[in-house]
Amino acid sequence: MSQRIGFDWKFDEESFERGIPGFVPADGVESRSDGERRIVLVTLRALAALTFLILASGSAPLSLAQLDRMRTSAELATVLELDKTAWRDRDRERYDSLVDPTVDQIWLREWRDNWGARGDTGRPYDLQLGAIQRVSEELVQAEVYVQLPHRNWWQTAENRETRFYREANGLWLRTLPPEDFWGEPVTLRSKHFIFHYYAPDSESVQTAVPILEAAYTDLYKILGLVDSPADGPTTVVVKPDFVRSRGWESGVLELTSPLLSQVPKGMTNGDYLADRIFRQVSSLAIRESAPYAANRRWAFVFTVVRGWLGAELLGQPNVWRAESREVFQAHSPAIYPLKLADIDEYYVGGVPGRGTVLWRYAATSTVLDYVVAEYGEIALQELLDGFSHHGTWAGLIESILGISEEEFTESWNEYIAVEYGF
Repeated sequence: MSQRIGFDWKFDEESFERGIPGFVPADGVESRSDGERRIVLVTLRALAALTFLILASGSAPLSLAQLDRMRTSAELATVLELDKTAWRDRDRERYDSLVDPTVDQIWLREWRDNWGARGDTGRPYDLQLGAIQRVSEELVQAEVYVQLPHRNWWQTAENRETRFYREANGLWLRTLPPEDFWGEPVTLRSKHFIFHYYAPDSESVQTAVPILEAAYTDLYKILGLVDSPADGPTTVVVKPDFVRSRGWESGVLELTSPLLSQVPKGMTNGDYLADRIFRQVSSLAIRESAPYAANRRWAFVFTVVRGWLGAELLGQPNVWRAESREVFQAHSPAIYPLKLADIDEYYVGGVPGRGTVLWRYAATSTVLDYVVAEYGEIALQELLDGFSHHGTWAGLIESILGISEEEFTESWNEYIAVEYGF
């Protein structure tokens, strides 16, 4: 019976540093550059990983591929620790030394955008390594789970990135895959969409298409619109490039590949692609259904309508909606029963901020939930149209539903009480 070898896979960074040739304590003088120390540190960690693998193979032989994957995982985990340290210290030079110098500045700025998040929200910046696979002798693809302090009210705090790393001088540098990684362009046509993309995104597109087709049909039915627009299918281009615009260019919707994007935790790349496309499609459909631009009073409500439709029709996790419901559940009992005016006037903790926006988002969603549950989807069409003609809840409700604001509010609160247990 082979002996099982125990090994505590934890290393103290200071101990490693003290083993680096040229290391001098804090009160001395450092003989190596910061970049050199990091490279040596990764090398030493890799040697420790190799020692572990040799010991582990004594009880269960490992293939060369397994040994390589375990060693590479240990080295990439170390690089992520260096990344976190650079973020914590706002050390741009250190961060830049972890990125392939051939990467375009637009990507470098996007990756460093995480630095806009501050650490005073109680949520630290954290990186955790997931599955890895070797793309080539020099290139590795890795799933990295990113936790951020909240930066903007619409952004999620926990995300997943597909990162690429190139080995250079003993250090894994974050990079972009070469052109030959993407291969030849592919075209896929469905009833309402024409997709142009590259082979690595095939699974994401093929997952998104049936989700989008079903959601598109239901969306146009709910909004009472003609199912087949005169201008034909929507053209979507999924590019291995940085796309800043969230809108349409020349009638074509361009999106960055999910493989180069930050995807909310819990979403697959196909879910993410469907969500991004539906945001744009539903925005255009809503504007067609109700030209609300003439009445800016309801701008936030229409943002909620778009999100509500996405959550209802895509049938996939909606991180933002779930978080807003939690905030609503926590803070509403203190002011229950609610008034429609609270949607515009209530502040979580008495101040504006992300919590307040989340609460108002959820409160508005409950209005939509109630209207559809009580009056049916046809009432949603009428409500959307009414937003273009009325500037107050009282006028809108009386015109569309034929009841007073007080009657509506009473029934709405009864609905909330059942749904949320107030």
